[in-house]
Amino acid sequence: MATEKRAQKFPEEGEFAMGIVSKIFPYGVFVKLTDYNGVEGMVHVSEVSNKWVKNIKDHVKDKQVIVVKVLRVSTGKGHVDLSIKSVKDVHRKKILDSHKRKQRVEKLLAISEKEIKKESAADVMEALEDGYKEAYSALEAILSDGGEALEGIKLSDEWKKELVKLSNDNIELPVVSIKAILKLESEDGKGVETIKSAVKKARKANDDKEVNLELKYKGAPHYSIRLTGPDYKKIEKIMEKVSSAAIDEMKGNGGSGQLIRE
Repeated sequence: MATEKRAQKFPEEGEFAMGIVSKIFPYGVFVKLTDYNGVEGMVHVSEVSNKWVKNIKDHVKDKQVIVVKVLRVSTGKGHVDLSIKSVKDVHRKKILDSHKRKQRVEKLLAISEKEIKKESAADVMEALEDGYKEAYSALEAILSDGGEALEGIKLSDEWKKELVKLSNDNIELPVVSIKAILKLESEDGKGVETIKSAVKKARKANDDKEVNLELKYKGAPHYSIRLTGPDYKKIEKIMEKVSSAAIDEMKGNGGSGQLIRE
């Protein structure tokens, strides 16, 4: 399928992006943004460093790969104002990691492109980024949800089938975990039974097969909770379900419960 001509894409204000220094002047630096073909932004000398800049070439070099923050965008004029000094180490690491993942996907698609004569690898990459912003995130979604993750993505059936295979063979879902303490107390004569019931309901509350729950007795009146899953949003949701199930059961039977974050 021939690549369609698309409108020029611009970054969003507040976004962090990778770029290559293209021109250096005493008043500022021009940077070509790697993920936005044809878009060139400018870093004013006042945005190069938090320190006084005597010679701008002491801070940036021609063809240097850098991470910048997008300050302002004027799509009508094609102007993009950038900042180097606003980029922290955490932002830089995130962008560099993102580009490593992108390069990995590009290599995988390039290999598959030799066998599939439909869309080009570039077309597939663009389609995945349109749907998920980051192509690697699309492959993670495919690994998790199968072909359903590609619903709405405009690609041939051949490529969709190949992407499922690529994801299963080459991608691993990230694993993150959170811990907390569940405090369960009851002065009722049936307190022990109430606590057992609360723990049982907490375990049943984990209805996500991708999230692993470890709920262990730590010493009266505390129980340790450890949740492991593919992302923090998912496991935080399960933490809320698990703790609420236990606490509601305790309160409904004259006891009390409290979730203590570690």
